[in-house]
Amino acid sequence: MNTSSLRRLVALSFLALSACGGGGGGGGGPTSPTQYSIGGTVTGLNSGANVVLQVNGGNNLSVTTNGSFTFATPLATGTSYSVSVLTQPTNQNCTVAGGSGTVAAGITSIAVSCVTAYSIGGTLSGLSGTVVLRNNGGDDLTLTANGAFTFANRLTGGASYAVTVRTQPTGQNCAVAGGSGTASSSVTSVLVSCTTTPTYAVGGTVSGLTGAGLALTVNAGSPLSVPAGATGFVFPTRLLAQSDYQVKVSAQPTGQACTVASGRSIIQADVNSVAIACTNNSTSPLAGTYAFQGTNDYLTFFPDGTYVHATRRADATCGLNSGNGVEYGVYAWNQGSGAFSFVTAAVDTNGSCGFWNSGAGPGTSGTLARTGTGSSTVLTFTPAAGAQRVLQPVANTAGALVGAFNSNKSPDVLLFTGDGRFLLATTQTDPASAVLISAGIDYGCYSATGTASGVVTFTRATANCAGAVATTGLIANFSGSESYALPDASTLNLGSGQTAGTWNRVQPN
Repeated sequence: MNTSSLRRLVALSFLALSACGGGGGGGGGPTSPTQYSIGGTVTGLNSGANVVLQVNGGNNLSVTTNGSFTFATPLATGTSYSVSVLTQPTNQNCTVAGGSGTVAAGITSIAVSCVTAYSIGGTLSGLSGTVVLRNNGGDDLTLTANGAFTFANRLTGGASYAVTVRTQPTGQNCAVAGGSGTASSSVTSVLVSCTTTPTYAVGGTVSGLTGAGLALTVNAGSPLSVPAGATGFVFPTRLLAQSDYQVKVSAQPTGQACTVASGRSIIQADVNSVAIACTNNSTSPLAGTYAFQGTNDYLTFFPDGTYVHATRRADATCGLNSGNGVEYGVYAWNQGSGAFSFVTAAVDTNGSCGFWNSGAGPGTSGTLARTGTGSSTVLTFTPAAGAQRVLQPVANTAGALVGAFNSNKSPDVLLFTGDGRFLLATTQTDPASAVLISAGIDYGCYSATGTASGVVTFTRATANCAGAVATTGLIANFSGSESYALPDASTLNLGSGQTAGTWNRVQPN
């Protein structure tokens, strides 16, 4: 065989091998996953309306008629899918049923149902901050600019709506007009008007101040120093109208003790009625809440020289209040000699059952002997006239409500006893026009459950609570169930009503 013939034979052999799939190709490349369409049915769509659907956040599909629909892009086997409504049709609300799953075959079972529904909105004016509106107790809408607004959720025809202001803007008050009704068409008539809230000054008079070091706070804010000899004061920070204010002595002057009268109310105009009265009071410090043996009386001493005496008894001889009330004033005690006196009272609402009787002259004096320390302290008070009284400290339980607490805003005392009773002694006397009621006590029953995080759920009990008393107007703060925080062994944080704020345990010294 010559050379040219051999070459032709080799070429024919390679062609034959190629035609038979030779060369080790293994039968071709990998097979692509099967693709399936995603779709379903639309019902209830109004004529001329348009709903935009999407799958997995894209692949948008505009549907204008009832019946079947299919997304343009199919999905591969094993792919998860989720169909949702991107744009609702005018005056309708469409929902998706059976809209999610995993692709294993063509999907035709997705059901989109449309019903008549209307948007709720209106116009906002006068806003200079941030306001949060709410419809039907939810569907909150945060607004930062004036103009038209619309809530996200639509309502079916015949459903009622009620638009309210959930959070007022700082320094403003927003009011709603035309905010409630029944949706029979889209609502654009709700009017929210915001106006700047006026601010007012808080101040008052000072009497008897001869020592240096007096400091006052309003709502537990920055202290205001009041110089010796001053006869008046005004806090530099003005407060919003209709807000609650509480004035407290945060530091006593040297050699004196000062009390606050008419220090808490609702601000409706400039306040100049707060009265600070100071008395010479070189005294040894006492601190703690004590129970009188054989009575329902409690006496709280503060180391700044002031006291709160809460009396709870049904005794006709105690005057019109039947002994249910408080005294708040100044005490003086010489630890070395034992000499003791109730020097003066800024508040006296417990009648002749108290130590200080405004109609009967000076307060009670005598000797006070102290034995023991801390929870083992016993105070024996022997008045110049009358029976001796023995006082023992109210037991405090760390991490629990049991114990006595003092507000950081005022000299009020909140006492929880281990037998499920509580007593709130309110020392501030408020104007008759204010929301708050005059000084007095609330006494009742409670139950509490704690958690490891220090949150206590407190429930005021009303059944079978013998001797319950309510004279302060603040009892509503303890109705129903509320959760209060106990972040540490000595602090109670109350979060609602006029008693809101930080309360510290009054520990016996």
